[in-house]
Amino acid sequence: IRGKEGIEGAVLVSQSTYRIRRALYAVRLGLFKIFLASLLAALILSAVVATTIARPLGRLRRRAEDLVDRRGRLTGTFRPTRRSDEIGDLQRALAALTERLDHHIRLTESFSADVSHEFKNPLASIRSATELALSSADAAERRRLLELTQREVSRMERLLSGVREISRVDAGMESEERTTVFVDRLLAAVVEAFRLRHPEGPTFVLAIANEEVQVNASADRLTQVLENLLDNAVSFSPADGTVTVSLAVDDDRAILGVADQGPGIPEEHLDRIFSRFFTSRDGDRGDHTGLGLPIAQAIVEAYGGSITVKNRRCGGALFLVRLPLTSTEKP
Repeated sequence: IRGKEGIEGAVLVSQSTYRIRRALYAVRLGLFKIFLASLLAALILSAVVATTIARPLGRLRRRAEDLVDRRGRLTGTFRPTRRSDEIGDLQRALAALTERLDHHIRLTESFSADVSHEFKNPLASIRSATELALSSADAAERRRLLELTQREVSRMERLLSGVREISRVDAGMESEERTTVFVDRLLAAVVEAFRLRHPEGPTFVLAIANEEVQVNASADRLTQVLENLLDNAVSFSPADGTVTVSLAVDDDRAILGVADQGPGIPEEHLDRIFSRFFTSRDGDRGDHTGLGLPIAQAIVEAYGGSITVKNRRCGGALFLVRLPLTSTEKP
């Protein structure tokens, strides 16, 4: 305070900071509570994740590591689960994949065993024939044994060709180029080729109920299917018999039929007729390897179709091939 003679006094004004400090304390306390709540939520979330995701995934990983032994063989599968979430879907997908893989491995092992068995017989015949030819002084006998050896070598060549072809079908059907194939035209061409190939019989009859029938496939592969079925029909039909090739449409499927007038297939063999190397012929197989029908089945199934066989009441066998029509052909 200034007076006439200078500063005479002063006034001190002050205010308590208690309310400000209390407000700051409340803010700090709130932030601390939020931190504790966040930490607790993170711990709970981590526990939930560990229980519902991490641990099940860990069990799946350990199970996957234990599925294959040191030799690369499957030793088990994934257990079924009732979980309805993504983990359950993953486990079911892995279980299905394991089952398919195990089935494929078993088929491969069985096929390898069949191949070994099929080659063992002609090799044994060749060995016996050559040993006898070396010890025989009769020229006619040696010639007969050499002819036997030649037949067995030819048989092995056919077996090798069949094995190579069915392996190619198993491995490469998915990557092969497909186009629109007019089945009626293809049937007509194949039947005409067989008429020229077998002028002595049997008679080939073509019965087409629907024209301009289209499927999405490889023309070469479908020709292979038809040739295998026709070769089979010709081998069982008498020279004066008839082989009927038919085509019809049922709903969204093209139905190709090949019927012969042979003796038919024994009932006990119907469920094995498409097995690899199987034949219902008694004794010598001749030129047949038992791979033609399995190759046809593999091709048809790769196109989403099916092939079946049954005995006809009037005698002979009837093979039916069902293939899905192209979208433009579906009613």
